[in-house]
Amino acid sequence: MKKTTLFILLLALSLLCGTGLHGFAQTITRGANRSGENNRTLSVSPPNEPNMVPGILYIQLKTKHGIDFEHLSPSHTGNAELDNYFSTLGVSKIYPFDADAKNYAVARRHGIDRMYVINFPIEGNSPRDIADKILTLDAVEKASPRLIAQKCYTPNDPDVPKQYALDKMHIKDAWGISKGSANIIIADIDEGVNYTHEDLAANIYKIDGHFGYNVVGVVDAGNNFNPTFDPMPSAGFNHGTMTSGCFGAVVDNNKGGAGTGFNCKIMAIRISDSIGTLLGGWEGIHYAVEHGAKIINCSWGISLDLKKNGDKDYFDFHQAIIDEALDTGALVVAAAGNAGVNIDVSTFVPAAMHGVLSVGATDQNDNPAGFSNYGHAVNVYAPGVNIFSTSFPGTSAYDSEDGTSFSCPLTSGVAGLVWFKHTDWLPQFVARQIIQTSDNVVRPADRTHFWGRVNAYNAVSQQPSIPGLEITDFTIDGVDKGSLQYSNKQYSLNVTFKNILAQGSGIQAVLVPATNDGTFAPNSGYTVEQGSANLGTMNSSQSATGSYKFTRDGTDNGAGTQLELFFAISYGNATVEGRPYFDTLPIYINISGDGQYVSSGVGEHNSFTTQLGVAYPNPVSGSAVMNYEISTTEYAKISICDVLGRTLNILSEGIADEGQHQVHFDSKNLEDGVYFAKLETAEGTFTKRIVVVH
Repeated sequence: MKKTTLFILLLALSLLCGTGLHGFAQTITRGANRSGENNRTLSVSPPNEPNMVPGILYIQLKTKHGIDFEHLSPSHTGNAELDNYFSTLGVSKIYPFDADAKNYAVARRHGIDRMYVINFPIEGNSPRDIADKILTLDAVEKASPRLIAQKCYTPNDPDVPKQYALDKMHIKDAWGISKGSANIIIADIDEGVNYTHEDLAANIYKIDGHFGYNVVGVVDAGNNFNPTFDPMPSAGFNHGTMTSGCFGAVVDNNKGGAGTGFNCKIMAIRISDSIGTLLGGWEGIHYAVEHGAKIINCSWGISLDLKKNGDKDYFDFHQAIIDEALDTGALVVAAAGNAGVNIDVSTFVPAAMHGVLSVGATDQNDNPAGFSNYGHAVNVYAPGVNIFSTSFPGTSAYDSEDGTSFSCPLTSGVAGLVWFKHTDWLPQFVARQIIQTSDNVVRPADRTHFWGRVNAYNAVSQQPSIPGLEITDFTIDGVDKGSLQYSNKQYSLNVTFKNILAQGSGIQAVLVPATNDGTFAPNSGYTVEQGSANLGTMNSSQSATGSYKFTRDGTDNGAGTQLELFFAISYGNATVEGRPYFDTLPIYINISGDGQYVSSGVGEHNSFTTQLGVAYPNPVSGSAVMNYEISTTEYAKISICDVLGRTLNILSEGIADEGQHQVHFDSKNLEDGVYFAKLETAEGTFTKRIVVVH
């Protein structure tokens, strides 16, 4: 996986393994801006910031620092420093990035529940300057302006040979092995899709009965979105209809062309305003994740200069959206960009982000397209010159155009074929298979910068040559999926890894130390005392356990959140794109308390305080866990009550030993609403609110 700040990990692993490491991961610096007619700007954008929407900012708040998340408003955040700054700036509105996340637990662990949008006066306020200033406040973790994306295409003469890409990529041969599935949903995050088109209509995936979603809708005076359920593009904009046709055009219907994904469905998500400006790409990715997309196609991108502190902050803010996709098992496929630059030194996002499969463009002769970005950061190439596809307006329009915009969805369709053949694979395994089985025809003498062109038949027919581990279980101090209740305490962690790909030897799993900027542990909060496990040789389907020790240092986001730990998996001498390869795998450990662990000087001793922890997750849609602590052995009763105090369910009752305890709560028999967990002891009664949302 790619990430901009892998240096510490690479150094640590090189010391352990005796070599530098690389995989579907590499160290990237960043890049140049593309000029041209597709680099549209809003008419009210500041002249020196044409790629930023004025008057609006994304922020991610910290869980501590007194933030009142339930009653957040421009005049009241619960934090005096933030309130004062909002008042001085003239913030007129603050609202959640997503107030109704379907998969709340996943959104929460990536901090998306703490992301907000603020409106501030446009006149005299630079979005970049405001982001820089707000990041100096203690209560703010991340911030970014709303960035305007560029479409990655170049209009061209439509009278060209049609769909040569199917032969170049060996798509028809691949269809003899895999035709994808209607259960594999490919989201097209773009300027809208003509869902009435004769060659697309039958493959449109309906979202809650609708043909798709428009995350932008009507943009108000404050540049806020007002979403709708209509993804139809505005007149004159065919980009999204063409990209969808590349992977989703209906096959065997005697009309138009054929999409590479064959049976895979199209989730149409519009991210543009009425004049085609791509404003809502990140909201679109999040929406696709929330609604079950397996593959997320992004034929657009944004240039950032990571040498600037601000741009690095924007990169980090949006990485959380990509991480959420990976966490739910979705693969993001992105166009490498059309600036013709080496993106090992000039970056284009989301293509250069950790966990994204980046696709460059070739022509009919397998030469790299002159406009295509290149470099080791471009994982694979696919045809992107004179690509024939569905178009707009009208229900039977077709066209041919150039761009990595079209190489990208052609590859997204191939990912769908691979996933149908290997339904248990993680997103990085699907990406790696496409990379490893590509043809060395783009520029054979320079594979460093031009790795290979996608070969769909190889991708679905060849067995993987490298192991691939997934985490199937873990224990904390011997407790299956245990929680962390104390700071300043060393925990023993045992992690079970399973190899679901090829046999391999020399396999190591390293618990990556948290860096100062939280790169590998967004919640930070731990130090590693025993961090390397040699798993040795593992056959396919074989499991092995790694043992680790770490100390929670108390700088995390506290009770009710999760601590994210990363493991870097290296596979002996295995290489991808000619370099040693590693995977990064996370686990998420519930934090159930904020007590301090105290050493007595003679062995160790816990200083317990009778208290009830928050339920996790909360809101709860199924089952939840609650931790509580008893200061001395005594009678204790835990129950669930309604808002009137009536007992609905007794979870535990009797004599409880001094120390930590845990109970499980099942909400399936409760209606949506607010309830309370109640702990009753001789020392008093303690309550915590629980929200049930099915």
